[in-house]
Formats: sequence, structure tokens, C-alpha cells
Amino acid sequence: MDRNVGETDRLVRIAVGALLIATGTILALAVEFTVPGMLAAVVGIATLVSGITCRCGIYQLIGMNSVDRAEGR
Repeated sequence: MDRNVGETDRLVRIAVGALLIATGTILALAVEFTVPGMLAAVVGIATLVSGITCRCGIYQLIGMNSVDRAEGR
């Protein structure tokens, strides 16, 4: 699979993924083990991984690409 996540998109995914993982962890440890907390952590992990690898399976399925031509491909 080719790179299909651009630099700005990648940085946003990493930040949002980390935030979701932290939120899920806080909900699991501080409040109680909840489905929303676990879901937030799982979505956060998927978002973080797509940001780190610069590849998104959903983008691939719908033919989207956020890599600018200036960034190269």
C-alpha cells in the first residue's frame, strides 16, 4: 500500500490518537473499565498507527490521498 496520508494529516492523527489513548486509559484506570473508554483507546491506537505509518486503509478503500505533490509520493 502506497503512502496516502500527508504531513499535516499525519500530525493530526498522531495527536488525536495519543489523546484518545490517554482518555481511554484514564477512563479505565480512574473511573472504571467502561466500553466507551476501551473504544476510545482502540480507535486511538488505530489512528496513531495510521499517523505513524502514513497509510490509511479507509483512504485506500475510497481512493483518497492527502499527500501533497510537493511532499512527493
